[in-house]
Amino acid sequence: MFRSLKTRILISYICMVLIIVGSLGIASYFLMVRHLKDKQQGKLENSALHSRVMINDNFKDIKITMQRISGSYEVEEYIERDKDIPLKMLFASYRNYFPLMKFINEKGAEEIKLIRGDISGDLRDTSKSPLFKDALRNPGKVIFSPAKKDTDLKELVVYASIAKKSYFDDEFKGVLAGAIPVSHITRQLSTMKIGKTGFAMLIDTQGKILFHPQKDNFFGKIEDLGEEAEELIANATSMKSGFTRATILGIDAYTAYVPLKDMGWSLILSIPYEEFIAAPNILRNTAIATLFITLVIGVIIAFQLSRGITVPLLDLAAFARRVAKGDFSHKMDIHTKDEIYTVVMAFNKMIEDLERTTVSKDYVDNILHSMNDTLIVIDPEGVIKRVNKAALELLGYTEEELTGLPIEKIFPEDSPFAGAEVDYLIKKDVINADEIIYMAKDGNKIPVTFSSSVMRDNNGDIQGIVCVAQDITERRWIEEALRTSEEYFRAFVESSQDCMCNISVDGKFMSMNPAGCTLNDIKSQEEIIGTSCTANITENREAIEEAIRQAAKGEKVSVQYKSMSNKGREIWWDSKFTPVVDIDGSVKSILQVSRDITKQKIMEESLLNAQEMLIREHNELSSLFKKVEKGKKEWENTMDCVGDIVMLTDKEGKIRRFNKALLKFANKSFEEILGKNWEELMSENELETVAFYAGSIELLHKPTQRKFELNSYPFEDVDLEFSGAVITMHETTEIKNITDKLEKAYKELKTTQAQILQREKMASIGQLAAGVAHEINNPMGFISSNLGTLGKYVNKLSEFINTQTSVIESLKSSEISEELTEKRKKLKLDYILKDVQELINESLEGAERVKKIVQNLKTFSRVDEAEYKYADINECIESTLNIVWNELKYKAAVEKDYQKLPLTKCYPQQLNQVFMNLLVNAAHSIEKQGEIKIKTWNGNGFINVSISDTGCGIPADKINRIFEPFFTTKEVGKGTGLGLSISYDIVKKHNGEINIDSEIGKGTVFTVKIPVMEGK
Repeated sequence: MFRSLKTRILISYICMVLIIVGSLGIASYFLMVRHLKDKQQGKLENSALHSRVMINDNFKDIKITMQRISGSYEVEEYIERDKDIPLKMLFASYRNYFPLMKFINEKGAEEIKLIRGDISGDLRDTSKSPLFKDALRNPGKVIFSPAKKDTDLKELVVYASIAKKSYFDDEFKGVLAGAIPVSHITRQLSTMKIGKTGFAMLIDTQGKILFHPQKDNFFGKIEDLGEEAEELIANATSMKSGFTRATILGIDAYTAYVPLKDMGWSLILSIPYEEFIAAPNILRNTAIATLFITLVIGVIIAFQLSRGITVPLLDLAAFARRVAKGDFSHKMDIHTKDEIYTVVMAFNKMIEDLERTTVSKDYVDNILHSMNDTLIVIDPEGVIKRVNKAALELLGYTEEELTGLPIEKIFPEDSPFAGAEVDYLIKKDVINADEIIYMAKDGNKIPVTFSSSVMRDNNGDIQGIVCVAQDITERRWIEEALRTSEEYFRAFVESSQDCMCNISVDGKFMSMNPAGCTLNDIKSQEEIIGTSCTANITENREAIEEAIRQAAKGEKVSVQYKSMSNKGREIWWDSKFTPVVDIDGSVKSILQVSRDITKQKIMEESLLNAQEMLIREHNELSSLFKKVEKGKKEWENTMDCVGDIVMLTDKEGKIRRFNKALLKFANKSFEEILGKNWEELMSENELETVAFYAGSIELLHKPTQRKFELNSYPFEDVDLEFSGAVITMHETTEIKNITDKLEKAYKELKTTQAQILQREKMASIGQLAAGVAHEINNPMGFISSNLGTLGKYVNKLSEFINTQTSVIESLKSSEISEELTEKRKKLKLDYILKDVQELINESLEGAERVKKIVQNLKTFSRVDEAEYKYADINECIESTLNIVWNELKYKAAVEKDYQKLPLTKCYPQQLNQVFMNLLVNAAHSIEKQGEIKIKTWNGNGFINVSISDTGCGIPADKINRIFEPFFTTKEVGKGTGLGLSISYDIVKKHNGEINIDSEIGKGTVFTVKIPVMEGK
């Protein structure tokens, strides 16, 4: 197409640049697209899986919270005692978690419903709702409803519900349900960043959108889907996961989707294709610009380089045309030193050669190298001057190695030429097909047929010797193999123990080996040569004649027959007739090989008789075996119906038989169990020993926590020469579980009984204290009244005496005045008047204190305060302190730090019991004089009460058990171990906390936190 070399170079360069740069650009573009797609797929899938974990964790938290609420004290109180206020308070405390909570009774009617912490009077019948029915079908489990718009909350919610039974699980009491807004569950999705413009979406099994950044799309179906998007939504709603490119809501995007199987939802994460393809497009534009710039620069460079190539070539072409016309007188001159200079120099050398030679030697060389026989040309001195390709291949030399060597190098030392090869060849002048030996480079000796001829010039002078040889190695090998084969066959026939005959195609003996003569009682083979081979046959003669005819046609035939030896012995033969074929393919003779099978025939007859007898016995045994098999199957079916695991083992412990219960438990095939050591099988199935009993072992299956009782019954059967054991495993899981539940219930009942006894005891003490307080209060009333009256009387008497003294002193009778003064001093009237007033004041103070103690006893004994009401915690502590003051005053100094506290609703008498237990325990922990500090303060919505002592402290290993029923650190007989346990229950009943901090030798601090309840 392009005749100009310059044009071709330019075009080639441009094409090369276009192909390389274009290919690199296109490959880079698609590789980057692929890489970004894989990377984006990984990111989206990881983000989807991470988001799924977060959402699943939310549902797990919801489930745990619902189970905690279900098992709470308030729910039990409502179910068992119909106390609704604690339950409503509990529902209100979870308003941020469950904006709507309700309790549905056993008939499906809503009894309690709180919406965002406020009690709702809009109670409905939900007996036909899926929420109620699903909870009934799964008692004790937290069930989640499908997402739907809630009419009370006016938003998309999911309900978590759990069916509740009575304390002993014998009667269904109702359903506890809480509504969780979907927006709470998907809060993390709304803040998730997926690229710059990506988005997350949540759909249900109906394809409805539960979450999308555009809130207008909430709970609507996705419209205008393409084929890929329809497949994506179908896969997503079928709880599958994947990654694809699809158009959703009018946006072409790469999308990853994963299922949330527990809820039947699917999470879809998408990144728009425009954002994804932006980076590859920049790469594509850069590659196009690079290609254009490279192409322009390359064309300029290629144009200059092509001129340096084409100008010298044009000069060389012109010079070649002159040489073609026969002009060899000039040589071409060039000034460059590149490859073109080499071409010009070679061209000049060719011209010189053409001047010396006008005939080419290539034709002759091709003839020599195409010969199959080796050709070696030597000079009169015996030096090799020329060789062809066949000689080099035969001897293993290269042309450079062989050329120049003396001829004796290719002949072995034992050559018939005896080192005078050249003289011998010249003397013989012509040698025709002598068999001699060549010596190869590797020392291998090669037999050849050797021919040579002496070359002479026109004057008869010797120019050289031409030696031609043909490799006869293969022919020598074939001849040797044929000779060896004939000797082997001859030896085989002579030494064979079978009768081997060579017969003619018409059935006449031609020869017989010694073994055949001996077997037929023939002295020598000359006796039978030329006779018919069927003469002595007594049985199956026709088969022999037919076999000979078939063998004569070239077929191999086998026949059994009976003949008579020369001494009259009957002989059975197994004969094989094989045709002996000549070179032209015609059958020359027949080889008959016969083996004496007389003993075999006799044995066959005996075996036939024995076989008939065995068949009869076999039929009898088969009948017996069927009966045994029937009995065996009946026992196997019986054992397979047993629920316990049954194994039969030998004395080594290997399993010989077992029932289907073991197959089901071990989850292995029959072949895997049979022959396996039963202890190893138990170990592989993670069975471990829990306890030993008389004659049995208790085992635990760790994966399923199932329990089994294992029994072994060893035996030994002398008749069967078999010993082993029958091992049975009976599952006791259900019995153990029931036993554990009964033990747990017994312990709980015992604890409850002790608490009830303690409370009854406290109630009795309270009633006694109330009675004592009442009895004391009546006399103290008139004692206080009389003391007040007596004080008034004393005041009046004092006033009268003082007046009387003044009147007497005003009289002038000194004797009377002195006598009265003396009497007054003697009776100590002034002291009595002063002291009686102090005695009356002290008595009044004592009466006031007794009155206060009586009032505190009445408060503590719940006579006046048995209801749930507002109370001042400081007053409760002060009242309790008066009650226990006698326990404290000899042990410790009491320091009080009361801060102003708000009133809170509580059970004051129960809190009094808590404070009394803590104060008495603080006093008991102090051996000598110590200090007890009482501090109260308000903070974080709680009333805090701290009671600390400088007692002995509590060991760290016992702090965790301090609130357990019946646990005490006191000596035997000095404590029941119920005081702190009851205090703990009372504080928890108030939704409060009680904490302990103790250090050995320094003391203990109890902190009680009671929530401030205002108007609830």
